[in-house]
Amino acid sequence: MINEYKKYINDKGDNNFWKKAKQHEYNDSDKIIFSLQNFRELTTRNSISLRILGLIKNLGNDRLEITEAGTGFLKLENKQEILDEQLLKIYLDSEINNRLNIPVFPLGIIYSILYELEYITFEEYKIFICWVNNNNEVKDVINFIKKYRLLGKSEKEEINKIFNKKITELKIDNFNDNIYRLFKMFTLTAYLHVEGNRFEEIIYRNCKPSTYQSLLNSLQKIKIEDYINDLTHYKKIITQKSDYDDILNPIHSLSNEDRNILLKQITEKKSLPDIREIVPSLINPKIIERKNIIKNSRKNSAKKIDYLARDTRNRLVGLHAEKIVYKYEYNRLVKIGKNDLAQGIVHESLTNDNLGYDITSYDVVDGKTITKHIEVKAVNGLPRTFSFFISKNELDKVKNDPSHEIYIVFNYETKDAQIWPLPHLFSDEKIIEINPVKFQVTLTIER
Repeated sequence: MINEYKKYINDKGDNNFWKKAKQHEYNDSDKIIFSLQNFRELTTRNSISLRILGLIKNLGNDRLEITEAGTGFLKLENKQEILDEQLLKIYLDSEINNRLNIPVFPLGIIYSILYELEYITFEEYKIFICWVNNNNEVKDVINFIKKYRLLGKSEKEEINKIFNKKITELKIDNFNDNIYRLFKMFTLTAYLHVEGNRFEEIIYRNCKPSTYQSLLNSLQKIKIEDYINDLTHYKKIITQKSDYDDILNPIHSLSNEDRNILLKQITEKKSLPDIREIVPSLINPKIIERKNIIKNSRKNSAKKIDYLARDTRNRLVGLHAEKIVYKYEYNRLVKIGKNDLAQGIVHESLTNDNLGYDITSYDVVDGKTITKHIEVKAVNGLPRTFSFFISKNELDKVKNDPSHEIYIVFNYETKDAQIWPLPHLFSDEKIIEINPVKFQVTLTIER
């Protein structure tokens, strides 16, 4: 395999080829929405991701315009379908940037590989997949990945030496970072599932192999050289919907009572306002009374569905509250002229819920950029006394991470959500009663 890989990677690309990867990260659709809503803050340089996606058009001299696809993305409900279509067109539109034109559909390459393999790691992507510029190489790459997974430590190190030597020859700085941005863009598609931490992520097949084959059949009908003259080739190329068997199968096994509880929670999520319509504001209420943190006892729960129902609701509502905070942080940084920092905000809980916080954001203090690790808690309405739960992992983060903050989102169910950066829980050690499992925090405030 080592000699085969040497031959495969030997004549790959040049430095210009990798300019395609130098772009902002877009790992969720909300971040794209916020960028498009603030597109006048974008420049030719930092808008390349949106231009590659075909949502922004460059008119020259840093003059940008939202495309028809971009307008549709903001206004229409079928955002995922628009994203899936645009992702399949990446790098083929010479009007976006003719230097990025390559003779393959990059996402099509990934679909081809997932037709045969159940998952692809970021490591495999950067070593084997991102170099593909000919569809005939896909079969070789699949074989490389299969063999690589069986190699011992020393043989894997030899492959990585060949890879790193090529990077050095091309004089590409921050190769991992550049390629990761492209990798993350692909994960916006509904036909992939991603898990893991930065540079250690894995994209999984979340559809039947036949679904990927149908997508590939649609792509094969499109001729790259005819793209400019026949844009209609791209109309409605998404004919298959992604499968969600991993979600549906467990639901089928639930009792009718259990299903009704889940349906109630999903209905609650659907009733929440669209994130685009929410205008979050900051509040700073005065704490009147702090009560001891008490253990949340689950021993009295009689039904297994109580756990599932509570956890499902918490995830649905919690995600909505996180999006509100994300939007607030994004807009806050844009308003103070820190667009690059706004682009760097990461909604961590979408890919890793074990960090002890949900969002990585930034602030500027005395001219210096500082990192904020934000844990988000949702509270219905604006009650005088309220409680929220905090896990052992989250509590440890509060204690040991100086960048950790807790944001309370009041009125998350309305368009006028209010955000309160909570004072540090350990400002007075006496109010903390440490118990295992989970903890409930109760406060009374002056409204």
